[in-house]
Order: sequence, then structure tokens, then C-alpha cells
Amino acid sequence: MIAIVGAGISGLSIAWHLHQKNIPYQIFESSDEVGGYLKTLQMGKNKAYLFEKGANSLLMDDEILDFIKQTNFEDELIYANKISNSRFIVRDGKPKKLPTSPQALLFGSFFSTQTKTKIFRELYYKKEELAPTTTIGDFLENRFGKEVVDYAVSPFVTGVYAADAYQLLLKYTFPKLTEYAQNYGSVLKGFIKNKSGSRKKSVSFRRGMQSFAKHIAKNLNVQLNHTVISIKNSDFIERKSRRWKLEIESEKQGKKQIEILEFDKVFLTTPPSVSADFLEPHFEKLALTIKKIHYPTMCLIHSVFKKEDIDFDLNGFGALHPKVENLFSAGTIWSSSVFEGRSPKDEVLFTGFVGGRQWQKNTELPKEEILKRHTEELKQIYGIKNAPIIQQFTKWDKSVPQYDEQLLKVEKQLKRLKKSDIYICANWFGGVSVADCIKKGRNLALQFIADSNL
Repeated sequence: MIAIVGAGISGLSIAWHLHQKNIPYQIFESSDEVGGYLKTLQMGKNKAYLFEKGANSLLMDDEILDFIKQTNFEDELIYANKISNSRFIVRDGKPKKLPTSPQALLFGSFFSTQTKTKIFRELYYKKEELAPTTTIGDFLENRFGKEVVDYAVSPFVTGVYAADAYQLLLKYTFPKLTEYAQNYGSVLKGFIKNKSGSRKKSVSFRRGMQSFAKHIAKNLNVQLNHTVISIKNSDFIERKSRRWKLEIESEKQGKKQIEILEFDKVFLTTPPSVSADFLEPHFEKLALTIKKIHYPTMCLIHSVFKKEDIDFDLNGFGALHPKVENLFSAGTIWSSSVFEGRSPKDEVLFTGFVGGRQWQKNTELPKEEILKRHTEELKQIYGIKNAPIIQQFTKWDKSVPQYDEQLLKVEKQLKRLKKSDIYICANWFGGVSVADCIKKGRNLALQFIADSNL
């Protein structure tokens, strides 16, 4: 029997693939719903508003599409509007369209002549092997200059990873750039030579991202409101027993109860602090290393305005805010422009972000102050006349795990788990995106199935 701790998308992906092969398992989820970081709120008359309180979309390729089809959820799939291919950066107080190709970088007006000269010279870089500690900020500043990092790279990694470009490791977050540097020398050459590859599409679902998690879970053995307190094996040190004992707390008819269940394999999909507590009795050094993974705080603010009150055409995915612009927020997604059905036609929905590694102090302010400053900033940037019709505030004390140098230590230590029958499948290692987590769950389950059939 297999235990899966956590019913986020990673755990559900593992369970779904095991379920297809009739391999016995149980999922234990401490909360009263599945989804983890996929949290969708629908509200208003006829559920006119759809707010994604976690992941806003899914980047789809052939493998992800195949999974959606296998789960019979393709009819709920919605694709991002074409206008969302345009991405904006706030510069000098107003959103400006970011170049989307090497040609646009070289011949457009977004960057200075000095920067464009440096971009052109990057075409002649020689092949190189990169150190594992190379950060995305250092790598791209060396090749393209500080302006590119300040006004393109840094805002992007803040939007995706809530990170600082000068701490985010290249090998974990942008392995393609490492590959291009090694194979072509020039990153731009790598993009040009590989531009024929199919571009991943941004997708969601009619009833939001969490609806996909709920759909997957329908036929799975999920135990909600079941909290795993500990994972122990008294004979493990002597290698007498491979079975793990899970201490599980649940509640029935208002009374809490604790039971001990035994499993052959355990799949942990939990955050670092939780995973570390489980591992500490038998893997103390590894647990200490995992506990040091940093998660910055992030606030999500959904703001709805009348379309007629906005003096800007929201024809794009959204606008990110470079740190050098000294703004309060990290950026906004123009959610009603990206996907249909997020707000009424005569209204617009912004999903704003306050916090992340570079804006951490802003999240420490009172909620009312955060809302006030964010709203004032929206009004200034987009020429908005009146107050928002609706605002929804969500605070993630631990938002996105940071793929910095600490992860190098984690990777080294994780090798100790290989023969323990405990497996890690979480967003803090091997990829942070929803697509990454689905693929990791699939690969881990299929590997287990293959090994079982040997």
C-alpha cells in the first residue's frame, strides 16, 4: 500500500496514474478540499466573478494536453485570448510593450542604443560551461547588460518565481539558456535555431484552475481532514523493516481520533517545513537543509473596475513592475483580458501582486494599507477614475519556493532518500509550475509502476 501525503496537483497526479493501474494507495489531506496552491473563488450574481487565489493558468504542451484528455476534462479547457501574447512592463510610470523576439530586441525602441549594441554582440559569444551557482541575473547582465535585467528579466522572474534574479539559479529555472550557452555560445542563436519548436499555450478552465484538481480527485481515494502527524519506522535504522508507520489525526462526529497505519511507500508532496518534520526522525541533516528553503510572502489582490473608468487599452497579459521603478506592487495580470468569463463584459479584472523576495517589507503592512496603496497605484498607472466595484484580498505567508543556492544543498542531500521508500514530489524541487508538478507526479508514478513489474 502506498501513502500520498497532500492532495495538491502533485499528489493527485501521482494518485491518478497509480489508480489507472489498480495499484492501492491512499491520499491524506489535512484541509477540507483538494488543490493545494490551486484555489479558485467564484462570487457575485450567477458567479459572474472568478478569482484565482493561487496559480492563474497552466502552460500547456502535448504531454499536459494528453493528461487533460485522459482525465476527460478537455471540454472545460479554455485558451488564453490572442491579445495576451503581448506582455507589458511599466516604465516611466506607464505600461510599455516588451519585445518578444530577438529582432524586436535589436531593432525596437524599448531598449537604449547602448543596450541594443550589447545584445547584438551576444550573437558572437563562444560556447561555455556554466557553474551550477550561476544566477539568471548575473548570466544575462553579463551578456545583455543591466538594463535588460532591470526592465525585462527581473520583473519576469518576480512574476513567475516571486524571486530576485540575482539569487535565482539558472540551472533550476531556465535550463534552456544553459543548454544554449553550451551548444551555441549565444543565447540568441539558440532561440533563433529553435524557434520552429511549438510554443506552449497558456490555458485555464471554465470554472477555474481548482476545478481541474477537483475533477481529478473525484474517483480517487482521498481522505480529507486527515492530518499526518508523523512518519516513523522503529526498525528503519537497523534496516529490519521497510514499512513506514503514519500517525494520522482525523475528526468524526466532532471527536478527534488518531490512528496508526502502515505503508510500503510514502510520497511526500508537502511544503518544506512539513516535509522536514516528517523526515527529521530518520534524516536529521536532510530535514535541516530542507527547512532552510525560503518562501517569501505574497499578497494577491483582485480588483474589479468599470471598463469605462479606465483610460488604457488592456490588450495584453498584464504589466510587471521593475524594482527600479520604485512602485509598491510587483505587477498585475489583466485577468479579464486573458481569459473569458472572469468578470462581466463591461468590467475589467486586475490580479495584482504585492510582495515576493524583492518587495517583502510591503507585505508586513496592515491589510487596509496594502489595499489602499495598491489601488492608488492602479489608478495612477491606468488612469482609473473611480474606486473598485469589488476587491478580494489573499495573503500567502509562503508563496513560491526559492530556487536559490540552498537548493544545491537540498539536491545533494536528497540522494539519501533513494533507498528509503520515501519519495519527494513537491513544487520546491524539480520545477515550481503546475505543469512541472503534473509531470513530476506522472513520472514518479510510472517509474514506480515499471519497477514493480520487474
